[in-house]
Amino acid sequence: MRASELLSCDVVDASGAPLGPVRDVRITADGFRAAGIVVGGGALAAVAHAWGYPEGRARGPALLTTLFRHAIRAARFVPAEDVARWGPGTVELAVEAAALRPLAHELA
Repeated sequence: MRASELLSCDVVDASGAPLGPVRDVRITADGFRAAGIVVGGGALAAVAHAWGYPEGRARGPALLTTLFRHAIRAARFVPAEDVARWGPGTVELAVEAAALRPLAHELA
């Protein structure tokens, strides 16, 4: 499955509860496999990820930085080993949503 196809997938945890769409795909340093995915957040979180705000690749006016920081609080990082099935259409996790770490902890 291509990374571009993952970006349109919905994610459900091990109990079948929806977590939201895949917002980003993290790739290993060698560039050949997925290290994990970023899940959740609203429409503003999607813009924040597209522009690189969560990783600090983009800097902007204080208002945008504050809005994007708030928007990505709901985003979670899912390591590749916690994914039970990679689609198509839906990514199924092998863990419950409560076991996932916030994206902010992964980036720190």
